[in-house]
Amino acid sequence: MQGFDEARSPKRKREREERARGKGMANSVRNSNMATPAFTLHPSFSPLISLYDAFLLDQFGVIHNGSQSLHGAVDCIKLMLDQKKKLAILSNTSSPAHVALKRLKKYGLREDMFDGGLVSSGEGCAKFVRENYCCDSNDPENSGKVKKALWL
Repeated sequence: MQGFDEARSPKRKREREERARGKGMANSVRNSNMATPAFTLHPSFSPLISLYDAFLLDQFGVIHNGSQSLHGAVDCIKLMLDQKKKLAILSNTSSPAHVALKRLKKYGLREDMFDGGLVSSGEGCAKFVRENYCCDSNDPENSGKVKKALWL
């Protein structure tokens, strides 16, 4: 593990600056003695659509910013649908999925565009709490015991 001084060395500083400018090992990860691309930058999302059958889209920051749809997001979603792609939305909202789906209308989208629906972290957490922390009156061992969970 590298120490603090090594991380601040002139060589490391140069590498960080090159990464910021998009040079050197910026787009690669060291793999033994070879450099393997870690990611590829694309100027547009459109060429990627034909490469996949389905897309999982994060809601906030990909489709909208909380007050309006992001530039090109609705057109891109329509293009994916024109190419018969399956779409689903992932969200960190604490709202139930059906509530979050209804909010899409204000961004120019419809619920039926997302045949994969919307998966919300709130709904997932609520399900986990119900399944793991609620009393089961049919279970004689736990009958009457109250389990507590704090959701932050």
